[in-house]
Order: sequence, then structure tokens, then C-alpha cells
Amino acid sequence: MPSIIKLRRGIIGAALAGLVLTFFSCGDSEFYLDLERLVEEYEAAQKGIIVYVNGATGDDVQNSGLEPDNPLATIQAGINAAEGRTGSEVRVAEGTYSINETITMANGVSLYGGYSSDFSSRDADSHTVTIDDGRSETTGFSTIAFPSEVSTVTVFDGFSVQGGVSSGDIAEVVSCNGSDGVVIRNNDISAGGSYDIFGVYVGGNGSTLIEKNTIEVTNGDSNCRGMYVNGSGSISITVRNNVISATDGNFTTGIAFWPDSGTPVIHNNTFYVGQDNGNYSDCIRISDNTNPRIENNIFYMTAGVSGVRRIIREEEVDSDPAIVRNNCFYNYTIIYADYDGTNPITINDVNDPTMTTQNGAGTSEGNVDHDPGFTNPFAADFHLDHPPVNVSGGGRDLSSYFTADLEGTVRTTETPSGATNTGASGWSMGAYEYVP
Repeated sequence: MPSIIKLRRGIIGAALAGLVLTFFSCGDSEFYLDLERLVEEYEAAQKGIIVYVNGATGDDVQNSGLEPDNPLATIQAGINAAEGRTGSEVRVAEGTYSINETITMANGVSLYGGYSSDFSSRDADSHTVTIDDGRSETTGFSTIAFPSEVSTVTVFDGFSVQGGVSSGDIAEVVSCNGSDGVVIRNNDISAGGSYDIFGVYVGGNGSTLIEKNTIEVTNGDSNCRGMYVNGSGSISITVRNNVISATDGNFTTGIAFWPDSGTPVIHNNTFYVGQDNGNYSDCIRISDNTNPRIENNIFYMTAGVSGVRRIIREEEVDSDPAIVRNNCFYNYTIIYADYDGTNPITINDVNDPTMTTQNGAGTSEGNVDHDPGFTNPFAADFHLDHPPVNVSGGGRDLSSYFTADLEGTVRTTETPSGATNTGASGWSMGAYEYVP
């Protein structure tokens, strides 16, 4: 009689409960299934894996992608190979990856660029991975898309992404539509020439971290937005240590917030916003019941020949920022456009909470209106070269959230002599810490 054994063990219980293993005896030999091997193989299949992609030497048909010397050729094939295994990584070797369709991320599968051709080292500056979207369409599309199925931490890190062109609709370089747990970090994101251009689009009500990126959009026929945050429900988004440049659109915006509600965190970013022609430029545009925390940023507006240049613009009566502290404003025509029409005119007005946040003492203070002293803003070099002391050391200490700048330089926590703005801690404003 054959013996019947049912296996129920830990992690495989749900999937293998009730599995029937039959042992047959044939004389002196016994054929049986190795239970321990079965468990090990099943558990390994559920863990994250590493997939290697090399556009120069890879092959999507012949290679598995599971070894550095056996890589796949395309990024989408790498993501697909790891899909369903939360905690997986796709490592992409240096080179240019030309695409003509959207790269779709998968839940829990993180994408890392910046690897050498043999995957022995990683440095996104030395081993540049460029994703070049060659599409020129009349309809809208995204170059990189995080679908709504993304619900656990999924990272996009270490790429130079050139978006495609849509002459009649929206071209988004990186899109997160209803995703949760998205991290967009250490990328150069750029696009230009479309009807509407969004460097990064965030929709829905998930949580998103956007840090240490350079986002540059330009030449939008209609809206030209470095970031556009939209969707129903309450948004949870942190934007820190980024350079966000939006120029030469008809309607040009650094970040536009349109969710139903939420308190986005906007820390230590450098904004470069404006146009040579067009209707208006806004560094931050706030709509609905959105109440961002705006601290330690530099807002530098380019001098156009026409149009209004506003640092902060409220769209609704409930769109007051929660906090506006220790920011630098420069080259604006309107420093703060309040929905109720009581526009703060001077920096002293901005530092009066009754005219900005409506949240009481200490919620709007330490802001200054200086030329920040960039190395060369017209060549997109936004390092601090000759900053006034209220910019180089006038930022607040946000070390409970993060401690380094866009390039990894540790933020200074020693208040320099001469910093007079309230809350000055020694931190520099903007994406780059000042290094004398």
C-alpha cells in the first residue's frame, strides 16, 4: 500500500496545503520526493531576485538575466523577469537605451542604473544609463510609468531620462498613477517641445518620495510643469533635494498641487522657473485643500519679457500652506498670490502668518529675498558660489528628516556669524549645501 503524507509548513502552507506526496516502495529501492528540497525551492521562488540588463551584450531570448555575464538586453524584459517577486532589483549597465513604448514598472521591483558594463561597480555619474524616448505622437503618453498595482516600495534610481514629444496632448516623463510606495531618486529627468509637459506626474492618494533629482522641462506649448500632483483623496508626498527647472511654457509651473487634500513636504529644493514669453510663471501653485510644508527652498525666477512671475500662488480659499519658513525668493513680480486678494507685498509680509499660512506664530518666518549667488544659473549650475550668509547658513535644521544634500554632502549644523533670519541653523537653503 502506498503511504500518503500531507505537507503543511510555514510559508508554503497557503500554497501547498493539502499537497499529497505518495511514496512508492519497489523492492530494495524507494522513489520519494525530497520534502526539504521542495520547501527550499518554493521559498526561494518567493524571494526577490537580481536581474541584469546590458543593452550592448544582452539577449532577451537566449539569456536568463540572472547572472552578470548572462544579461537581458532591454529594461522592460528585466522588469518582466522579476515581476511577482517583491524585493527584486533590476540592475542596468551603462549605455543608451532607446525606446518607442512606455517602460512599465512592477510592484516591488526596483530599477537601478549606473552600473559598469560587467556590473562590478556602480556610479551613476561615471556609468551613465540614458533612457531616450524617441516617440513623437499626437496623443499623450509616459516614458516611465508606475501603475496603480504598485503598493510596496518600488525604486527608480540612477537614470538620465529624455522624454518623448506629444504635439497634441500630455507627455509625462515619469508617471505614478495611484501608486503607493514609489521612490524616485538620483535621476536626471528632462523633456521639451510638447503641448503639455510634466517632468513627474503623481496621481491618486499613495505615498511618494522624490529626492535628489534634476528635473528640467521646457518649451511647452501650453502647460510646462516640473511636477504635477493630482488625484482624489489625501496625498502623501515628500519632495526634497531636487533641482526643478521649468522654462518657456505658455503656463509655466515648478510644482502644481491639485489633490483633494494633504500636506506635501517641500524641503531644500532649488526652483528655476520662468519664460521668455507667455502668460504666467509660478514656482508653487496650490489648489483645493492642500497645505504644503515649504522650508529651506530657493525660488529663482527668470526675467521674461512678459507675463507674471509668482513664487507661491493659491487657487482656493483652503489652499494655505501649513508652513513657509526659511526660503529664499528672488526675481519675482508677485511674491505670494493669496486667494483672498490680500497679497503679501514685501518679505516682511510673507513672514507674517496672518498674511500667509493662517496657522499662527512661527509658521511663516525666516524667509529672505536675496540673489542666492548661484555659480551660473543660465548654464544650469545651481551650486552656491557667492551666497549671502542668510542663504548659505540661514536654513532650518531638518536633520530629523535627512542629513545630506543632492550630491551627498552632509548638511552643516553650525550657524555662521551674520545669519540674522529666524530659525537659521547653519543649513544652506536649496538643493546644494554651500562648501566654501
